[in-house]
Amino acid sequence: MAPQVPAAFPGIIDPDLDDSDDNGYAEVQGRVINPPFSFGSGGVELVGKEMTQDLQAQKALAEANPSTSVDLESKGVSFGSISHDGVGFNFSQVEGIGPDLVVRPFGRTGCCATVREFDTGAMQFHHGIQPVEVVGAGVDADGDGVADELLEGELSAMHIFQVSLERPRQKKVSKQTPQERAGSDVFNDIGCADCHVREFVTNSKHLTLSLPEVMEDPSANVYFSINLTRSAPGFRRSGSGVVVPLFADLKLHDMGPDLTEETGNSLFQTARLWGIADTAPYLHDGRALTLGEAISEHGGEAQANADAFDALSAADHDALIAFLKTLRTPRSPNKNL
Repeated sequence: MAPQVPAAFPGIIDPDLDDSDDNGYAEVQGRVINPPFSFGSGGVELVGKEMTQDLQAQKALAEANPSTSVDLESKGVSFGSISHDGVGFNFSQVEGIGPDLVVRPFGRTGCCATVREFDTGAMQFHHGIQPVEVVGAGVDADGDGVADELLEGELSAMHIFQVSLERPRQKKVSKQTPQERAGSDVFNDIGCADCHVREFVTNSKHLTLSLPEVMEDPSANVYFSINLTRSAPGFRRSGSGVVVPLFADLKLHDMGPDLTEETGNSLFQTARLWGIADTAPYLHDGRALTLGEAISEHGGEAQANADAFDALSAADHDALIAFLKTLRTPRSPNKNL
């Protein structure tokens, strides 16, 4: 039995099914997931936090002005609109995000707002290590005879390490071949850039980390700040902020029945394309061995884009793939960490 979700979000199904019968295991056979890399996570987390702050302010504006529809928009990405009738919110026009209006960049299905939130779940699920901040100090919640398996400070160190990793890189336009530059135009022409937004510019160059985390208010309980322009993670400065060229919109999209998981979920966050040349296989479950296969597999909201890709001439097809192969992972990861 899948967890219940608000009626305004009928397509959202929790991909991590809970133990509905309280028998010690989830009612699902398994879930194949292709894990993404952590490079550039600091920039991703900062973009997500700034977008969340914008959306929370717009939500408050709607509540302060009953019966007025307020657009939900941040950094050029639209999340629909919201209104308040004086009693409660109307979420029926909200798009690509849950009702808490928290942007959650981490996890294929947008499950986590920060790397720390992701790590608390991953340490338990994948490693059998229980964070104190989840189960409590001195508690042996899994009955393995060990308490205090992962302390708050240790989890903080992991968080700081991961958000300090180098950002992926792209071959400079001045050094791209004519074919690669032509592929960049094809990328725009068939609508790839509509969801795979090339870059965002943040308001600040500093990523702040909090404990405890309040997802609706990233400015609460800050204990540490990281300058993202340092040699690692190495983001380029733009005004008071940094450029984050992640090629994604941090928004959930329905990818159609062919990509629907065994859990029933078909909503996936737009894949970040930076580093895509070095990170095969592709898609959420790794079913696509090539970039061409990955694009053709798009369905649902992206069906028209997949159709446009399949209809490309051989020259335009090869140019687009050549352009995508200019998006690389760091040359020497952790060298300047």
